[in-house]
Amino acid sequence: MKTLFVSTASILPTNMHGQDSAMAAIFGQRSAGALYIGLLSSRSVQDDVIDQLDLMKSFHAKDREAVRGVLASETTVNEGADSLIQLKVKDVSAQRSAQIANAYLVAFRNLNDRLSLTEGAQTRKFFEKQLEQERELLYSAEDRLAKTQKSTGLVDSSSQTQAGIASIQAIRQQITGYEVQLAGLLQRETENAPEVVTMRSQIRQLEAKESQMESSTGAVPVGAAPSAAGMPDKNLDLLRATRDVREHETIVESMSRQYETARLAEAEKSSTFQVIDMALVPDRKAWPPRKTLLYLAIAISFLLGLMGAIAKRFWLRMAADPASQEQFARLRAGRTA
Repeated sequence: MKTLFVSTASILPTNMHGQDSAMAAIFGQRSAGALYIGLLSSRSVQDDVIDQLDLMKSFHAKDREAVRGVLASETTVNEGADSLIQLKVKDVSAQRSAQIANAYLVAFRNLNDRLSLTEGAQTRKFFEKQLEQERELLYSAEDRLAKTQKSTGLVDSSSQTQAGIASIQAIRQQITGYEVQLAGLLQRETENAPEVVTMRSQIRQLEAKESQMESSTGAVPVGAAPSAAGMPDKNLDLLRATRDVREHETIVESMSRQYETARLAEAEKSSTFQVIDMALVPDRKAWPPRKTLLYLAIAISFLLGLMGAIAKRFWLRMAADPASQEQFARLRAGRTA
């Protein structure tokens, strides 16, 4: 019977539903306990543990699959009523059981860092691409404004269009914000997801409203630019060129702030769990349970002794009874015959 030792480590899930949580962004609103149990039992974490401790050599295994099977049989991950995740590792070596349990914690933190970096890089690249596109549009708008000023001789537009410019800018910023949210949703949802469909519908509505405000046909919404009818062509061209430049300047400023935030978030490694208890080398054996075996041996010995005493008493009574002796004699005579 092999002697086994058990080492226990405890972790506490944190910030699972925060906006900066890599796990939350990838897995949404799933149960934190079930998610952690699944990740701790994943092949990536097991391989990391194998590499840290060189378990293929320790377990004398020919391939990783055999070592993964041993780890799976020796490791138990449970969620307690207090929301703590307990990781228990049993092994014939007390020191190795603690090393494996602590290696699981290191491997899980490495996995968390990789997920955080992956999400941060995707977010940064998205804002970086959007910022480059907006800057190109801003440069083009500035060139058109300079050409318009030169061709018309005007350097300022009428104040009557300022409210409309602000409204269009606000709508375009809303569209940009929804596009950013949509990109985040598409990282974990499909095109047919209700949230994605709703978000695309909102973007189309805002684009239609923007198109309506930019065009001068039909009724003019409150706060939008006034109709071009009756306005001098030169002033209208200058207003439009100026408006385009200001719109793109505002968007570039907003995108620059968002890009900087994403870049800093990528550099910062956010952890979604805290280690409460590191695994310690156990002082006592977990198996076999000596007290239980001792009590069981005592009980069996008592029963055997009791049965022996009863059998002996029965035999003595049979031996002292003449009728019983006569029956035994007949039986022996019958067998001899």
